[in-house]
Amino acid sequence: MNPAQDEWTEFGAYFCTNPACELHVRSGDPGVQGVGNWATCADGHRVGRARYGGRMLCDDCGRRWSAGRLSLENE
Repeated sequence: MNPAQDEWTEFGAYFCTNPACELHVRSGDPGVQGVGNWATCADGHRVGRARYGGRMLCDDCGRRWSAGRLSLENE
């Protein structure tokens, strides 16, 4: 996939696709500032994001998924 196509795919997508995550937000949502692959949570810690199991997840949810504590099939 070329970088321009990847930007188009991610544009308007949720930062984290886990609906239970506080980072299940999009650029432009109330309280969201900026765009990109890093976010600051309400408690002040910063996280990135990556693809896990074919889904874009924040680092925190990605670690839970990798450890088997988060199911992506039901979300």
